[in-house]
Amino acid sequence: MTLNLDVPWHRESFDLFVHQRLPRLLGERLPLADYQVEQQDSYTFSIRLSLGLGDASVEVEYRDLPRPDRDGLFHIEGNYRVVVPYPDRRELDQAQILCVGEQLYDFVDQRLEAAPEQLAWDDDLVRNWLPLDAWLRDFHLEETSQYLQATNWLDRYTHLRRLTLIPIVVEPFDGQDVFPYSQYGLVCPYCIPEGPNIGRVLEVARGARIRDGKLERIDDAPDSILGFSASMVPFLEHDDTNRALMGVNMMRQWTSAADTAAPVHSTGWFRQQHDQRLASKGHKPEPALVQTGYEPEAADFWGGYNLLTAFVMWDGDTFEDGLVISESAAARMDFPAAMGVGDKLSNRHGAKGVVTRILPDADMPQLPDGTPIELIFSPTSMVSRLNFGQQREAVMGRLAQAAGHPAVVPPFQAPSEKVLKARLATAGLPEDGMEQLTLKGEALPYRSTVGWVYWGCLAAHTAAEHLEIAVAGVGGPALDMMAYGALCEAGAVVNIHALFNTAAAERPDADALGQRLASGPISPSSLPSPRFALL
Repeated sequence: MTLNLDVPWHRESFDLFVHQRLPRLLGERLPLADYQVEQQDSYTFSIRLSLGLGDASVEVEYRDLPRPDRDGLFHIEGNYRVVVPYPDRRELDQAQILCVGEQLYDFVDQRLEAAPEQLAWDDDLVRNWLPLDAWLRDFHLEETSQYLQATNWLDRYTHLRRLTLIPIVVEPFDGQDVFPYSQYGLVCPYCIPEGPNIGRVLEVARGARIRDGKLERIDDAPDSILGFSASMVPFLEHDDTNRALMGVNMMRQWTSAADTAAPVHSTGWFRQQHDQRLASKGHKPEPALVQTGYEPEAADFWGGYNLLTAFVMWDGDTFEDGLVISESAAARMDFPAAMGVGDKLSNRHGAKGVVTRILPDADMPQLPDGTPIELIFSPTSMVSRLNFGQQREAVMGRLAQAAGHPAVVPPFQAPSEKVLKARLATAGLPEDGMEQLTLKGEALPYRSTVGWVYWGCLAAHTAAEHLEIAVAGVGGPALDMMAYGALCEAGAVVNIHALFNTAAAERPDADALGQRLASGPISPSSLPSPRFALL
């Protein structure tokens, strides 16, 4: 199975605008005598045109006009941008899709007036009547021209395949009207955002494409209805749709360890820590033990790690999606900042949690052969979230580990329970995928599902970045009135003092606070911050 990465509709639409539709429009509104296009480099081109008749004609050249590359990306003022197509109606099987070329045509058409006959053209008049260079740049201030989202590989390519209904659907949809039948097979049912934009921001399905202004299906395979992100989820059919949607979205938020850029808010001490981390990089993200077969060969695609996961409750540390990881796992997970308590991890099935504790390997439960567990996650959430695909991935991960090569489980083609049991038995593993774990030689009260699950770190939820914002930002953690009132009623003066003083950016020694926090507990500031003084 191969993944077709081409998104030709951006460039096709733009070329049609530049070479056919724009000169035709100019010829209808102006006395166009000549029109020539020349490529300057991958992201710019020039247009040379002549207006007027005979000796009265004037030639004008517009240079450094933005043009998209093969993938549809513009490079403007040092930033990559993509123009997101939108339909003229919600019924996608009947809609006309307006890509960058059609949007540019409408933009110019609304601004270009027809010129009176016998107008004496000169260079200044042409550029004032037809400020083509300014128009083509101003177009990228429109809402459909967006900065490329590039947290990781999936984020980038999903953005290139995006389709938006926001220009034609102003109000959010209600819960029953998110995915009409007219969209089936054309856009991915999972690759949609949560919140008010659900159903209004879509991704062109892997088996569809935009051609000649129409969104058409070009592949009838069952899994071709999925987008890129959803195509990377093994055992997808064993996850509830809502939770699978979350898993697909969170994969695009995974921190890429291959990205050498420092966190957005990194300054001072955090910048130094980041640079030291890069200098000592030793572990890279690894391919998943359980794959779907659609993974690209791109070097920067993989952004997670196979962690030996036990689905078991661990005192209060796994309460409310808490995660317990081993020290060896924390050291192996090579992200821009060292893995620490407070970081947020997720897997491909929509399970997520915050690291509450990092334990020595000796304090983690062990398999019968003495192998320490790397991540502990409570199984109780699966009862309500119905994302049992992660358990099946864990079991298949053990089979892949035993076989010495990745297992391939395409979407909608997962092996049955009977087949899984037979394969486990053949590999000499328990047929139910569960093990009797021990801790320091003592057996745990019950058997647990154990296996390798692929986990990634959510880029916007690392403890280091939150601490950076608190220390170097405009202030410490913000409390709403309800939270503040609850603390006051509980008499939690020390907590209020800590939130508004010890961790606040206004304290006199805030510049060195980050380094001091990293080295151990600190004492409260001798002087209250301005915020605390006002309470």
